[in-house]
Amino acid sequence: MVSFADSLLKTIRWSKDDAARFLGEYLTEPKPHVVFRASARRGGLAGSELLLDPRTQLLYSGRRFFINGESFVTPKSAAPRLRELADRRRLRADRLARAPLAGLISDWLRAGYAHLERLKP
Repeated sequence: MVSFADSLLKTIRWSKDDAARFLGEYLTEPKPHVVFRASARRGGLAGSELLLDPRTQLLYSGRRFFINGESFVTPKSAAPRLRELADRRRLRADRLARAPLAGLISDWLRAGYAHLERLKP
């Protein structure tokens, strides 16, 4: 079986993009015991800060982002804000809403990958 797997793997031609995608998804895949809970706070993004859940892994390479075993490519205008979120792990939610990311952020809140916190005056 090992010989068969070895010979099969030798026939695969990986591009640099294939390798980057595999590595990013693998490195951000949550361990089996990690469970996310949907964000309890709902409502608009105005006046809030988006915080990545402590268990969330958000990595990037150029415009490709990897979050908890998934990957996606963002529009060029949205990439800088998402890179800042990945680096700081928190960002004013209205900065993300202005980018074409509102639907994505909403999905992350429902999945428990991120949470909203009211900004203090």
